[in-house]
Amino acid sequence: MGKVFERPELRTQRLHLRPFNVDDVDRIALFISDYDISKWLARVPYPYEHEHAIDWVAQNAVPMPADRTGFALDRGEGLIGGIGFRLDEGVPDIGYWLAKPHWGKGLMSEAANAAIGWLFEVTDHDRIASGVFEGNAASLRIMEKLGFEITGQHTVHSLAQGVDLPHIDTLLKRNKFRPLAK
Repeated sequence: MGKVFERPELRTQRLHLRPFNVDDVDRIALFISDYDISKWLARVPYPYEHEHAIDWVAQNAVPMPADRTGFALDRGEGLIGGIGFRLDEGVPDIGYWLAKPHWGKGLMSEAANAAIGWLFEVTDHDRIASGVFEGNAASLRIMEKLGFEITGQHTVHSLAQGVDLPHIDTLLKRNKFRPLAK
């Protein structure tokens, strides 16, 4: 198991990446219950219930190794999204979501840039995996902007949609990471 971090916090120009807490539950349930968000997340059911948010916060409110750390995204008015890592076959896999009122403002690129930079700084991982369901062009653009490359495609089950869907696999190598200008 990797080094455990005491609930790290990161700051960008516009965002505070902080630990999830019980005050986030209502906003998580509200935002992820929007099908336009949940349909792009493989492991999120639809409808997304308040109890799901309670469970999510409980799982993510404890110190974790960096490659299994999640961050709440906050602009000062409370949670607006989430980003984090899970370990998949020894490789950190990054996932994220953002509340619809905040789409198209570059906030997720800013958050992903900070989270990836932090992970590479505090671990010796030399790559990060990710991917998107086919059709999620906005998320794929974020990955490509940061240096992720498409490595293939396979099917992944979408809990929200209840079907297996084409999934574009991406990988970011440490030496290909293109940090965004601050």
